[in-house]
Amino acid sequence: PANLTRAQQLSTVCSRWRNVVEGTPEIWTIITGYDPPEAVNKAIEHSSDMSLDIGYNTKANHSVHSPEDFLQAVSPHTRRWRRASIVLTSCSEHWMRGLTMGMAPRLESFTLRVSYYSGGPLTLFGGVAPPCLRELTVRRVPLLWDAQQFSSLHKLVILVGRWNAPSLQTLLFVLRIAPNLEEFEYWGELSQVLHSARSPGFILLPVMKSLQLYTPNTSDALDILSCIRAPACQKVLLEATMGDFQVPERLAQNCEAMLQFSPLITNLANQGKHVEIRVEPTDARFSISSVDFDLSHPTQIIQVAKWMVQDLSNELMDIDLFIEDIGFTAEQLDSLFPPTLHRRVSKLSIGGLRDNFDQAGAILDYLSSSKLRSDGQVQLPLPHLREIAVLGSSPDLLSILHMLQARMEAVDSPTAVAHHKVAKLCLNGVAIDSKEDRDLISRIDGFLQENGGELWRRDWAKNPPRSMEPGGVVDQVGLSCKPITRSGIQDLPAELIITIISLTSMDEPANLTRAQQLSSVCSQWRNMVETTPEIWTLITGSDPPKIVDKALERSKDMSLDIEYNFKSHRRIHEKEIFLQTVCPHIQRWRRARIVLGGTLQDFLQGLTIGSADRLESLTLWVSCYTGGLITLFEGVALPRLKELSVRRVHLLWNGDQFSNLQKLAIFVSYQLSLQEILSVLRITSKLEEFTYGGELSRVRGDANETKPPGFILLPAMKSLNLSTFRSSGALDILMCIRAPMCVRVSLAADLGHFEDPGGWAQQCEAMFQFLPLIISLANQEECIKIGAGPEAATFSISTVEFQLSHPTQRVQVANWMVKDLSNESMDIDLSIYGQEFTPEQLDLLVPPTLQRRVSKLNISSLGNITIQVGAILEYLSSPKLASDSQVRWPLPYLKEVAVLNRSPDLLGILHMLRARAEAINFPATVEPSKVTKLYLDGEVIDSEEDRDSISRIDEFLLESGGELWRRDFGKGPLRHFFS
Repeated sequence: PANLTRAQQLSTVCSRWRNVVEGTPEIWTIITGYDPPEAVNKAIEHSSDMSLDIGYNTKANHSVHSPEDFLQAVSPHTRRWRRASIVLTSCSEHWMRGLTMGMAPRLESFTLRVSYYSGGPLTLFGGVAPPCLRELTVRRVPLLWDAQQFSSLHKLVILVGRWNAPSLQTLLFVLRIAPNLEEFEYWGELSQVLHSARSPGFILLPVMKSLQLYTPNTSDALDILSCIRAPACQKVLLEATMGDFQVPERLAQNCEAMLQFSPLITNLANQGKHVEIRVEPTDARFSISSVDFDLSHPTQIIQVAKWMVQDLSNELMDIDLFIEDIGFTAEQLDSLFPPTLHRRVSKLSIGGLRDNFDQAGAILDYLSSSKLRSDGQVQLPLPHLREIAVLGSSPDLLSILHMLQARMEAVDSPTAVAHHKVAKLCLNGVAIDSKEDRDLISRIDGFLQENGGELWRRDWAKNPPRSMEPGGVVDQVGLSCKPITRSGIQDLPAELIITIISLTSMDEPANLTRAQQLSSVCSQWRNMVETTPEIWTLITGSDPPKIVDKALERSKDMSLDIEYNFKSHRRIHEKEIFLQTVCPHIQRWRRARIVLGGTLQDFLQGLTIGSADRLESLTLWVSCYTGGLITLFEGVALPRLKELSVRRVHLLWNGDQFSNLQKLAIFVSYQLSLQEILSVLRITSKLEEFTYGGELSRVRGDANETKPPGFILLPAMKSLNLSTFRSSGALDILMCIRAPMCVRVSLAADLGHFEDPGGWAQQCEAMFQFLPLIISLANQEECIKIGAGPEAATFSISTVEFQLSHPTQRVQVANWMVKDLSNESMDIDLSIYGQEFTPEQLDLLVPPTLQRRVSKLNISSLGNITIQVGAILEYLSSPKLASDSQVRWPLPYLKEVAVLNRSPDLLGILHMLRARAEAINFPATVEPSKVTKLYLDGEVIDSEEDRDSISRIDEFLLESGGELWRRDFGKGPLRHFFS
């Protein structure tokens, strides 16, 4: 939206971009209130003499640019305006003065909308005609309508208030002089109503295609319409009152004005469009596709509707009749469509969904009884009727059934005039779902199906269509309609229906409740649902206790899937009641996931009794556990258990019980012993994934602990995730196992006593087992990432990640990662962040004689902890005499550098770039790679104070074939910037 501000931001990328942006007038031609005043003034200057597009909206722009300041800035340049849209909440005549003075020779479209205006009439643009003006929209601003000023208009929209409405003569004066007008809209009232002083003749609008007149509280729209003729019009929308019925001449003029569109109505009807006639308490509405007449009258609305039926439609048109007046009677319907009037009312809607229609029964009786015509023949009312909607929430279902039967019997009557049978009936969804009326609904549904008809339901929708598609049931505004017929579904195999019901239920959280709802569709579905155990095998806390009890009974001996989460289910089903209900059926459990909050040991007592021979997957998570050790399922082996995840529950770990596990996850808040973990791992030869999070009660290396003989071989292990960040427990576990097939490793641990060479050697040896995996990933061009942070040193490459913490020796740990976990052929991304990092530490981390390819370096600060950026840049800017008597540059393979603090030493950065670039051809040194990418913080790049330094760095990089990149601080900082 703030396009000028965005252009200014882009101009700060480099000097070349700044010259291009500021020297291109086209970029500055869209001026809106989203940009601050200084950007608008700069745009007017940089756009030269280009045509301008102006946009201002008080609601969206007032906090950035006041309306008065904006108008004062852009109004002196009206001669350059091409399109302008100005929307104001309140405005005085003084603010608009700039629009009355200058000319607008280039103006093509102009919108001026004001909610509250104080002042006199305005003369736009000095009264001079804008020759290019094609579209004009004015709201609540009184204009001096000089028609010659707007003679070139194609589209005119006028919205007025009662106090500034133009006279009819003024409006006609404008229309008379605009022969090219294609669209005209008028909203409001007229200051004078045309009665006897009618203007001579009519105003011919030969190219008018769309005409919209809205004066809902007066007959002014009809007065305007009676003075114009638009033979080519394709869209007509009219809303007005009919005025005084006691003045026949004026009523005749109004009718004649609307009848000019009879050819359009006939043409639309010939295209298969239906005529819709609505009768409301004070309104009658006639509509067909792009023609809509909404006429109101306090007492004579039936006469208005009758005129629409007789004069705006004919015997060839299909009519949809909507009766929405709850006081409408059968006598009024007979008056509206007498038997002698040949009109094709094919669809009838009675009442609305929210109101009970007291006269609906009488109207249904009227439709059920034949009438003797003047020619001696017997005829049912509305003989062409095919579709009926009775939309009250408590319809007279017996009368509806009687009406359907009576009209069906009359079809074959030899003495009756031929008429159509009712093929579609639509009822309120509330009535259809009512258990009290289920028998009557079934009789109506059965009768319709026997005679080739359909029963449809109507419910309220949030965003409904205006009407149904051609051939559908009649619809109302605010309704959604859908059939409830079951045509052909009885022919489907029972197995397919059961599958459909099962899949539909599974998609719902409360799947058992959904299954029970589907069982109420019909007796056939009820029998299938209640006698199919498979439907009742997924039991969750989303269903209330009664339904869970029913599911346990109806599922018979089928295997069960159990799920409970106290956060989402506790309001429906208490955890104690749920566990008491499902635990006695443990022998049938197949998959179970139980997530609880604070839990006592007694709550889990049901999991300790009985065997679970069918159990394949178990998740047992507790936020806070109070109690002692528990033994799952009496300690009996679980032959099918493949996945187990336990969180903060004190289990008695019997390795033999879990011998078939393939996936094991343990999260503990208490200290589990290393021997317990190893007892499980030793017997699970099929284990593929193992996750451990927590601490161990004994750390390897203690004097009281004996080392287990040999290692535990895990031949199928593919994923290993160990996290004991506050202790060395993860390393203790790792030292006791070997996983040659592992492809994913994540380790987080504290190194403990770093001064113990024996313990450190064993820990290194445990991590060295994954060197073949690291080398394989590096051969696939994966990049190693090594970080030295305030709390830990990190090593990662694709699916391998080590995070090792130590209070004082983090740099030494990172140095070990550089030396022993990587080699000279691997590319390394090095990040140093969040501590008092010095050049000496960087020299220790990657000494010049160590052949390591550190190609990317990220120097970052975290919070208040800073890095000696200037000193590190100086260290990178000068070569050193190495132990092999050669002059070597620090990090000779360095190609990308990121300095990501808010106050970088920009001169130091420029000096470092120049020094390393100039040293490439220096004969006395081992040549370093030149830095081709530099990353800086986005705030630094946007800083006005540092613009000159940033430009010098940018230009130097461009000349050297490099690039300057920006990094903006996101929602969460990345551990490694270059990823």
